[in-house]
Amino acid sequence: MSPSTTMGETGRRSRANIIRIVVILIVVWVVVALLTTLEGDRPVPGPDGSTFVTTSMGWAAFYELLDGGPGRSPIRLQRALEEGTLAAVDTYVVAESLHSDTHTSDEMRVLADFLDTGGTVVVVGTSNPDLVDTLSNGNIVAESGDPGPPVVSTGVVGRSGDLHLSGFGSLDTQPESVTTAAGTNAPFAAVTVVGDGTLHVLADPTPLANMYIDMGVNPWFATDMVDGVVAFDEYRLGFRESGDGFLGSLPGRSAEIITLLIPVIFVGLYVYGRRLGVPEPTGEPATPDRRLLIDSVTRSLRRTRDPVGATAPVRSTIQGRLGGATEPGTMASRDRLRMALTDEELTAVTDPRTTQDVLLADHVLARTTREDGRRRPT
Repeated sequence: MSPSTTMGETGRRSRANIIRIVVILIVVWVVVALLTTLEGDRPVPGPDGSTFVTTSMGWAAFYELLDGGPGRSPIRLQRALEEGTLAAVDTYVVAESLHSDTHTSDEMRVLADFLDTGGTVVVVGTSNPDLVDTLSNGNIVAESGDPGPPVVSTGVVGRSGDLHLSGFGSLDTQPESVTTAAGTNAPFAAVTVVGDGTLHVLADPTPLANMYIDMGVNPWFATDMVDGVVAFDEYRLGFRESGDGFLGSLPGRSAEIITLLIPVIFVGLYVYGRRLGVPEPTGEPATPDRRLLIDSVTRSLRRTRDPVGATAPVRSTIQGRLGGATEPGTMASRDRLRMALTDEELTAVTDPRTTQDVLLADHVLARTTREDGRRRPT
C-alpha cells in the first residue's frame, strides 16, 4: 500500500506559517524600498565634515567631486588607525570638529610614519591642536580666531578669483618653514613638508563644505590638497564598520525603523499563534475551559429531574477504575475506593444525595482520567 500524499493538518499549518513569514519579508522589503524612494532626495543630516552628510556643512559634494575627477579615488575609512591601515592610501583627510573623536598617541604615531614615507595628510579644523602641533613638529598651531573677511582674493591655487570662507579659524605658523594662505590678519591655511610627505592644515573648513564647494576657486583649492587614493576618516565622526551591511546601508532613519519593526513582527506572530508550530496535538480534542465545563455541567444537572441517575455512568466509570477488576458494589470494591478517596469523595461516588455530591464525583472522574493517562505507556 503506497503512502498517502494528502497533506495532513500538521502540513497545512506549517505551510500557512511559511506563507505568513514570506509575506512579512515581502512587506519589510516594500517598506525599505519606499523609505529609500521617499528619503533619496532628502538631506542626510550628520556631523560637519562627514562625506555621508548632504546638509550645508557636510562633505558629500567634495567626495563626489573627487570621485568624478581624474587622478583621485576617494574612500571612506571606518576603522581606527593602526599599522597597515593606510598602506594603500595616498592622502589622509580628517575633519577636526566638536563632534569628532581625538586621535590617540598611537594613531598620531601612525600618521607621523605615514608622512615620513611620503603620504599626504590634510587636517581640517582647529578642535584638535595637539594633532596639528605633533604632526607639524610645532611649526603650525591651530587657533580659533577671525582670519578676516569671509571672501579672500587669492592666487594660492594659481588661479585668480575669490576663495569663500566663513571668516572664523586661524593658524599661528613659523613662516620660514610653512607656506600659508592668509586673509587680512592671520593665516587660515598652511602647508609644510614633513619627512617625505606633505601636511596641509586648514583652520576654516568652509571651502570643503557642501554649501561653498562650488563657489569661486573653492573647488580648485580643495582638490589641489589631495591626490591618488584619498581616505576620509569617517571613523573619527562616529561611523564604524559595525554599521555596514544591510541596516547600515539604509537611508536616513530607515535602519532604526526596520530595527523597531523586527520585534514588533515577532511579537505579532507570538500573539497570533503563540508559537509557529502546531498549537495542539492533532487527532485529540482540545480540553474545554475548566470553569466553562463546570458551569455547563451544573446547568445540565439543574435541568434534570434525576441528577443522581443522570450521572450514574460517571460514578460507574470511577468505581470501575478505582475498584479494579472487582465487581462494583462489592466489599472488595468499597475497600479499594476507601483507600483511594476521601470520605466526601467516597460518598459522592457511592451514594450521592446532593447536587454538590454529583459535582464532586465529576471532579473525581477528571482526576482519575489524568492519573490514568499518566500511567499509560507512551
